[in-house]
Amino acid sequence: MIPATRSSASASNLVDYWNEARLRVASATSSSVRPAPRIVPWRAALEDVLKVGYGVQAQPRFLAGAWQEVRWRTTPSAGALYPFEVIATVIGEGSYLWDVEKGHLVPCDAPPLAREELAEAGLVTRPGDRLEALLTFVARPWLSMKKYRLRGYGYCHLDVGHTATNLALYTAALGHDPVLHLRFSRTFLMEHLKLEGLCREPLAVLSFAAADAGGEPNPPVAPESEVRLPMTGLELPGESERRSWESLQGVLSFD
Repeated sequence: MIPATRSSASASNLVDYWNEARLRVASATSSSVRPAPRIVPWRAALEDVLKVGYGVQAQPRFLAGAWQEVRWRTTPSAGALYPFEVIATVIGEGSYLWDVEKGHLVPCDAPPLAREELAEAGLVTRPGDRLEALLTFVARPWLSMKKYRLRGYGYCHLDVGHTATNLALYTAALGHDPVLHLRFSRTFLMEHLKLEGLCREPLAVLSFAAADAGGEPNPPVAPESEVRLPMTGLELPGESERRSWESLQGVLSFD
C-alpha cells in the first residue's frame, strides 16, 4: 500500500505536468498567410483552417547531396494521415468534401442543410450565435481496422479528437469561437450526407458561428476555389469493409 503522502505528491506532480503541457487557446497564434488574427471572416478562414489543421504540407530537407520535398502531416502518430473524412457544410448552401492532398473543398452530393433543421440534428448553439458552417468528422473504421482489427475503431475516435483539437485551436487563433459537438443526431447527419451503406460514421462536429445581428443572412457564396469543380461521391466499400462494419454493430456511437 502506498503511503498517503507519496500518493498526494505523485498526484500533484501529475497535475503540474498536465498544466505545463496543456495547449491553451489564449496563446495560440496564426502561422497562416492570412491577415492578422481576429479580422478574417469565417468564410475566408474555412479552407485555411482545414489546410493548417488537417492538411498535407511540403517541407524540404537536404539528403544525399540534394534537396527533397518531404510530406508532413499536421496530426501526430508518426505523421500518419488518419482514416477519416471531413465534410464542410455551409448552412443553406451545400456540403463540401475536404480533399486532403489537393487542399481544396469539393462539392459533394448532399442537399442544403436548412437552419430550421439544426434542432433536429441536435446541434445546439450559444445564445446570440448564428450557426454558419459545420465541419463533420466522418470515420471510416475499416482503414484502421484492417491493420489493428477491432481496436482500430477506438483509434478512429482518438484520431478525430486530435484533428478536432487542431482545427479548433487554429480557428480560435483566427479570431473565431468554435464549438465542438459530441452529442448530436448521428442518424440525421448520416441521412443528410447520404452516408447510408457506405460504412461510415459521423463522430464529431465542429461548428462556426457568427453573432446574430437579427437581420437577413449573408447571400450564398460557395468556396471560391471549388465553384467550377464537379460534385464528388465517397468511395464505395468492398466486401471486407462491409464485414468489418457489421462486426461493430452495437459498438458504434449511434448504437
